[in-house]
Amino acid sequence: MRKDYSAINWGDWFIYDETATPSCLRWKVERRGGKGKGVICVKAGDVAGHVSVDNKKGYSQCNVTLFDKGYVASRVIWNMFNGDIANGLVIDHIDGDSLNNKLSNLRVVQHCVNGRNTKLSKNNGTGVKGVSFSKVETKLKDRSIFHTYVVAKWREGGKGYGKLFSVLQLGLLPAFAEAVKYRNSKIEELNAKGYGYTDRHLQKEQTND
Repeated sequence: MRKDYSAINWGDWFIYDETATPSCLRWKVERRGGKGKGVICVKAGDVAGHVSVDNKKGYSQCNVTLFDKGYVASRVIWNMFNGDIANGLVIDHIDGDSLNNKLSNLRVVQHCVNGRNTKLSKNNGTGVKGVSFSKVETKLKDRSIFHTYVVAKWREGGKGYGKLFSVLQLGLLPAFAEAVKYRNSKIEELNAKGYGYTDRHLQKEQTND
């Protein structure tokens, strides 16, 4: 069941403070617990929240607990400044750091846009998002010849596309540089259409200098 973040006036409980890492929230009020509620659990001004780690997904986030329920700190902060998040939208950390909850690092996007802002895959062999190496086989009568290409990949309209740059014709570094340059241009073109890629997808051109 989706939690209703708009049902709570977060400003009554928390103060936004960028120095209060990683949640960027401090308690505005003293909190008590224990039998008879006589034990001071947190003091006003204490940093709020705790980090939750999902080892399977390799993902961490900061949560705060209020009324015995856990809430995602980034959503709390967004709600404090901008109101509730509509169904189908999620919080995206622009720099890819899920523990950087500064308001300037948060944006509300669709799930598909959030997926475009993922970190570099561990299987990536080039160190550049959307650029990879590929061997293409050409079959002759008595043998096969393999040519290596640098491939610039992108997705548009739910479909995957790629453009090949021949290492044989251009050389390894020039082919790599051309692939990076081409993918940068595609990302900028897609962003002009509202795809929402961040600067994490734009790479400096590689040269053979």
